[in-house]
Amino acid sequence: MDFARPFTFVFEDEKWLEKIALVAIVSLIPVVGVLVLLGWGLDITRRVIRDERPWLPELDFGRHLSDGFKGFIIGLVYSVPMIVLAILSTIFGVALDNASSDFASAILVLLMVCVVLLIFLYGLVLNLLAPAAYARFAATDTLRAAFQFGEVWRTVTGNPGGYLIVLLATILCGFVAGLGSIACVVGVIFTYTYAAAVLYHFYGQAYKQAQVNRSL
Repeated sequence: MDFARPFTFVFEDEKWLEKIALVAIVSLIPVVGVLVLLGWGLDITRRVIRDERPWLPELDFGRHLSDGFKGFIIGLVYSVPMIVLAILSTIFGVALDNASSDFASAILVLLMVCVVLLIFLYGLVLNLLAPAAYARFAATDTLRAAFQFGEVWRTVTGNPGGYLIVLLATILCGFVAGLGSIACVVGVIFTYTYAAAVLYHFYGQAYKQAQVNRSL
């Protein structure tokens, strides 16, 4: 995988500023804007996988909104275990506040520690599985492909090093997105959109390399 290219490909497009600015502005629309940004990012993943140029797409509001909604469904399904664990943690916390004995309190604390540990571990797994699921959807244009959990897992294990790089890139992109706070709101929307473009390029690269590895 090329670690540097996702950070530079945006600037190879002569219309990069116009494209990033338009998506950044649309992303400010409550709810809808976030979905459009997600769909636009998935389009980058699709173009990288298929090697369709330019990698940086023009905004297609209708298509990107539709893809973004499907991407939201994918993310929601993969987040269900995290949601269940968070609910359990809340229940145990409320029960701990109302515990009638030291023994009950100790058991509840132990249960909460276990749940927190599971949340941390699943968070790591989620950050490996979700990019592969998104990429399978982008590559096939079908939601069903994202929920073929065995194939998603085989995609990750087909390129474990690549998906660890994606995990690192997720952390770095979070840092990049926050850099815009230096220039207040205007800066944030630009750096957040740029960071999304970078991350979804990594998704495409990791998936593409996994397919190559599995064919060897």
